[in-house]
Amino acid sequence: MKPLNPGQGYTKEALQEIFSTNFGARIKGITLRKDSEGRPYALVFSRANGPYADRLEADEFYYDGEGSGKDQELTPANKALIEANRTSRLLYGFRQEVNGGLWHYLGILEAIDYAYITKRGYKTYEFHFRIQPVAPSELNDANKVIEDVSLAEPELTEDSKITTVSVKARKAAFRLRVIQLYDNTCAVCEKKRGSPSGYPEVEAAHIYPKGKQGADDYRNGIALCRLHHWAFDAGLFTISDDLKVIVRAGLRQDDNYYEITRYEGKVILKPAIPSFAPAQIYLAAHRALHGFAK
Repeated sequence: MKPLNPGQGYTKEALQEIFSTNFGARIKGITLRKDSEGRPYALVFSRANGPYADRLEADEFYYDGEGSGKDQELTPANKALIEANRTSRLLYGFRQEVNGGLWHYLGILEAIDYAYITKRGYKTYEFHFRIQPVAPSELNDANKVIEDVSLAEPELTEDSKITTVSVKARKAAFRLRVIQLYDNTCAVCEKKRGSPSGYPEVEAAHIYPKGKQGADDYRNGIALCRLHHWAFDAGLFTISDDLKVIVRAGLRQDDNYYEITRYEGKVILKPAIPSFAPAQIYLAAHRALHGFAK
């Protein structure tokens, strides 16, 4: 794909060239496509003065689905946005501020949720996205660099190679890939919860924390639900070198922490690619950071 930069404006013709596609007479709000390797993506277009009640709130984007002047139906385009997380469909967001003007690239749209609600007198699919203001090329570069780091000898803190890509791109790539490696599932409780749109409740946690310059290495990542992410970061439990849950001793008799203590001794879920399983260097550093015995 040719360069596509957040904030930059593009003509219809330029976008057709970038995506090797033809929009026809006019650009539709939701355009579904596949790349050269067969992976699905969608181009999501919003007009400031269009017939829909789309709105931007900082990095949050609320977008009305396809269909105006009547109750919206579950068209292929609306269904594709609903299922974007489950199908790993990348969503590229664009906004036109004035009629006939350039289409400004917002970034990768992360599907958070949707609701089927009444707006302007009609039932409407309102999608909630979070904007990741990164170029597709940046995201691809970040994935490649992090994967290279993750196949080399692990280093506790950031490898110099990793600084060749932006922090935003690394953050997005790390999060998306770690969650994918664990199939949207918490490695501790193995719950696979999600919002109605399929947005996973699980989060990508750094084992040795990012706040201490912990490496962007998939072996320093683990997918955890919000409860176990909080508990792991707080040092309420840790993980042994043989991938078993170790609970802080003072919690064992306290019923308030049952959803943590019940998993003591459990072997955590392993990622889809065995070579990206948590590395001992990161697990040992987490235990040392939180005062667990070696």
